Amino acid sequence: MSSQSTPTAIKTELTTLANRIRTTHQRARCLRKRKKPTGDLQVTLSTLSRDFRYLHVAASLRRGTPLHRIERPAPSNRLDPARLRRTLESITSPERLHVIVRTDLSRIQQAVQAGHGVAEWLLQSTLVQPSRRGWWNGTLVYLGVEDEDALRRLHGVCGGVLFHEPDRNHEATALALLGEHQQLRPLPALDLT
Repeated sequence: MSSQSTPTAIKTELTTLANRIRTTHQRARCLRKRKKPTGDLQVTLSTLSRDFRYLHVAASLRRGTPLHRIERPAPSNRLDPARLRRTLESITSPERLHVIVRTDLSRIQQAVQAGHGVAEWLLQSTLVQPSRRGWWNGTLVYLGVEDEDALRRLHGVCGGVLFHEPDRNHEATALALLGEHQQLRPLPALDLT
């Protein structure tokens, strides 16, 4: 799986694995009827089934379903946590969500506006692309700009989702951007300590 797998791509991969399992199972059944060995097909079937199971569980966890609601295997059939973690990492976007906040605000307000920026980005991105948010609770990078004008200029160049604080006369207070942008490199990290 690609490191930036969308829910649609994961569903397609699961469907492909299910079809391969079905085809392999049918071939093995035909060989058994003819009393021929099925050893290699059984190994393939076992591998495909295991791959399907890990991908299915990882995709369900990614959607927020708790493990105990996905499956309740016998103790001897539990998933390997390391392999499950690797599978989950392979389908989770490594992209960073950058949140740029005005440094002319108090530190408390910077923290609050950073939270609003993330929330607004999540709301806007699901409205624009309901099938893919693009960021799956991965890395958050908090950066600062000197004032509202700088924030608006950055938004004009990079795009992203701008948050306007109703309690501050709808001033732009935070900007959230997905991925890497060259214009962000010179910006300082937001110091919330």
